[in-house]
Amino acid sequence: MGGFLSQIFGSAHDNVPLSDREILEVGPRGFFDDDLPTRYESRVVNFNTYLDDGRPPELRGLEYQDQYIDWDSDDSFTRALETIRSNTFERIENDPDLQALLSKESWTRDDRVDWESRVSTIVSEEHANIPGLDIYRNEADAEKYPDVERRASRLNDLSVDIDNDTLTIEHDCESNSIVEGVILQQVENAFLPESAPEGDYRVASDYFYTVGRSNFSLSGELGSHAWIISSATTNAIEATSLGNPYKENINPDMTFEDYIRGDMIVNSDTSIYSGFHKTLEDFTRVRIDTGEIDFNQIYESMPLRSQITEEAYNSAPPEAQSLMAFKGEVVRLEELQAVDCNIVGLEGQIQTSRAQFDRTLDELAEDGGIYEAMIFANRVKIVDPRDNRYAGFASKDFSVMVEDMGGAVMEMHPEFSED
Repeated sequence: MGGFLSQIFGSAHDNVPLSDREILEVGPRGFFDDDLPTRYESRVVNFNTYLDDGRPPELRGLEYQDQYIDWDSDDSFTRALETIRSNTFERIENDPDLQALLSKESWTRDDRVDWESRVSTIVSEEHANIPGLDIYRNEADAEKYPDVERRASRLNDLSVDIDNDTLTIEHDCESNSIVEGVILQQVENAFLPESAPEGDYRVASDYFYTVGRSNFSLSGELGSHAWIISSATTNAIEATSLGNPYKENINPDMTFEDYIRGDMIVNSDTSIYSGFHKTLEDFTRVRIDTGEIDFNQIYESMPLRSQITEEAYNSAPPEAQSLMAFKGEVVRLEELQAVDCNIVGLEGQIQTSRAQFDRTLDELAEDGGIYEAMIFANRVKIVDPRDNRYAGFASKDFSVMVEDMGGAVMEMHPEFSED
């Protein structure tokens, strides 16, 4: 491992491979999200740093990254980690499929995926066998987890729950990922060689503790999350999914470097991971691009506001109301076809003529689908030069479309269709 300078992506130590760095920033340098706690950043931390001294490198101001393991403490938590480790090692040594895999002289990427999937499942199962560590709980959701008293920076504090089989200390995505990540890294370091020829996946690789955004389903929310990422395959390990943690990236050509530079991880089970710099708009676009959301079909089936009753409109999801508003704006512009309206940016500057706007909108709708056209239209307002009045888009209902849109768009109810 390198010194402090080698921790930061883009430092003078560019000859240090990204997968060998201790800590890396994901996406744009210095990005902070105002909706998140102070100084929340997308970072990945090499699990070897947790094995070295129990904690990630201390970076001034990063408040969330404070959880650590006191390896010198002889308590129920460190003994539980040793139990998970020793049981995992024993199962690997007695597993004929894993032993056959280890006996091969070299590995393809498929071999590596097989290894990661099998080992991460074993680690997850052994983790779930520890009373006090077998149940997820979050301090923030007091209604669902009323027994949780606090979030611990020193993860050894979980000993009280292990000793008493209670749920008083938070054990959520952060601590779950750290527990399983250190075991996975111990497996790598013990069972695989330190080096291999280029292109050979049979080599000890680094797992990284990762914090960013996640979305697990079409109707799920976009949230802050912690998980594990393999630098060898760029596949994710979801430590909160006890017994079934491994997630395969639908793009096997995506590299760890691609993720560090800001690309999103889209998994075969429809879950998506990214840095904090990605928005709900980005997540929705991915679901459209992968064909998971047929946005054009949804748009076509959505009625105009004038075609349904007030009661039906008010009971529609916000996403459906936004689509109705958009379709209504399109109709209004078609009625003003003869007027060469000015296209004004949200900050007031003239962007283009009405005719050019129409051509751009049509091209976006044809090439990128209705959603791309909607995103473009939401960033401008259209002004009738005859009386300087607003003529289309950027309406009060439509202005929140991008924020409201997302996975839940698929929850449109059949009663809102034109039929």
